[in-house]
Amino acid sequence: MKKTKVIVLNALLSAMGSALLCLGSVLGDLDLTFAAMAAITVFWAALELGLRSASAVWLVSSLLSMMIAPSKFAPAIFMVFVGIYPILKLVSERFRLFISWTIKIVSTNVAVVILALIWKFILFPSLDPEWWVYLAVLILSNIAIIVFDYLLSRLAELYFARLRKKLKFFNVSGKK
Repeated sequence: MKKTKVIVLNALLSAMGSALLCLGSVLGDLDLTFAAMAAITVFWAALELGLRSASAVWLVSSLLSMMIAPSKFAPAIFMVFVGIYPILKLVSERFRLFISWTIKIVSTNVAVVILALIWKFILFPSLDPEWWVYLAVLILSNIAIIVFDYLLSRLAELYFARLRKKLKFFNVSGKK
């Protein structure tokens, strides 16, 4: 595997992730959708290039999109959780199923609580929603992460079964 090819793919995936996040911040209503789509670039980097490259793609996409995106919501969600989740998924799936899902759900809940605290005390201290709003967001976030995890698993299966052979240029790991 040539280092030049890895560097080019890292840059390409970082640019693609940043572009998706900026597009999501411009469109507004689809910001979470584009954050999830940008997370696929991190997931692909983790599958094909390894966790170090995936971390670099996450960091560069996060910082670049925070600098250039007009609205910071999609990049912030990507930076705090959605962008890290593909890396967390691959690392946690090295353990048994129960431990893996415990890691995923606990990290989801921690990220949601951190985002809620930032929302309440930094961004909008004058707003004071009812307690059930926070509970609903927590429950919906857990459901969303289960669906997102399932879709990432199916995407990995599709990639390894059909797409990897067709995308020979991108196959830098030497696996077939």
